[in-house]
Amino acid sequence: MLGYDDIWDDSNWDDHYDWYQNDDLSSSSEVSVLLVDPPDGIGLHPAIRVGEYVFLTTSRTKRRGESGYVEIPQGEGGLEKTSFVNLINKFDYNSCNTIREIGVLSVEMWNEISTELGRYHPDIDLENLSVDEDSDDDNEWDW
Repeated sequence: MLGYDDIWDDSNWDDHYDWYQNDDLSSSSEVSVLLVDPPDGIGLHPAIRVGEYVFLTTSRTKRRGESGYVEIPQGEGGLEKTSFVNLINKFDYNSCNTIREIGVLSVEMWNEISTELGRYHPDIDLENLSVDEDSDDDNEWDW
């Protein structure tokens, strides 16, 4: 067991998860939350996609505060439940069967995850993936 101790039942997925639509693109990180079926028979899981990699989530609250897990609040990225993304174990995106996109993480949530992700996987180039919401901070008020 890789710490993915819950399997998401896709039979009711359509009843509970609508396609997430975020009209405010300035608050979006463009980091996708997906429903995937990873290799090795783990079963359906929501996950985040970071570049070429997928990081699975669990809804088990026993992961709260555990090293290597970041809490994603209910509603964030279209998730119906508070979830915990496992940043220790990564899967190659192409090795997973993507069922559908659920939503997109907010910039704030991405910033929290990317900080922790950099500690566990310094080989992943996070700079080209993050979105700087405050990119115009150099511009002062024009009077």
